Amino acid sequence: MKAAWRGQIALVAALPIFVLLLAFASGVLAQVSSIDEIEAELMRRVLPGASSFEPAESILPIYAGYAGSEPELVGYAFFTPDLPPEEIGYSAPIDMLVGMNTEGTVTGLEIVHYTESYKSIRGDFINTEGFPQQFSGMEISEGFRVGRNVDGISRATITAWAVARGIRNAARRVSLISPFRIKRVRQCLYCKVCEHSCPTGAIEGPKIDFKECVRCDDCESKLIHQAGRWKKSAQGSGIRN
Repeated sequence: MKAAWRGQIALVAALPIFVLLLAFASGVLAQVSSIDEIEAELMRRVLPGASSFEPAESILPIYAGYAGSEPELVGYAFFTPDLPPEEIGYSAPIDMLVGMNTEGTVTGLEIVHYTESYKSIRGDFINTEGFPQQFSGMEISEGFRVGRNVDGISRATITAWAVARGIRNAARRVSLISPFRIKRVRQCLYCKVCEHSCPTGAIEGPKIDFKECVRCDDCESKLIHQAGRWKKSAQGSGIRN
């Protein structure tokens, strides 16, 4: 009898602790959910054409953005700290969220966090001067050079360079994944080499279903091989490019 009473007393004593742990866990889960919502909102800002996001099927820690009721890939969103090495500003790295479409064009930029010493004097000087907006529409093949195709920040040249190089380098790393390298041109309507070589059926004429693409690169290798045959045939017949 005493043992039973002791068990009940222990259970009653442990109940408040259990309730506190449950409340703490619920708070943590709610916090994680809110963080996800905040990230999704930021991603929609940098990739305006996308309505939903999910982790991309890539070795890189990036997010794929989709649009439409039948989701179509419109681009990627990525945090620069996830694609090291980071560019160092005057005091520390500048963490950014970048959006880029499937053609390799920057669609938006959000400065997530930075600790430049100049911030204590001028406040959020990177965002207040409208500096980030100029990167939208820039191609990753451009130089991103402050003083040339990028306007700098007054008295914060090192910071401006760190932002510009950080965007350029991270975007170029993302562009190395296969869908960016598979370029579609007018001849794709009748060439069909890529379409016939695709093992997953992801290619149909000039269109690529990136959700079905497994990045095998069979299309590119077959196309390069076929292009070599065409070139040799043209040279043998006396046809010039």
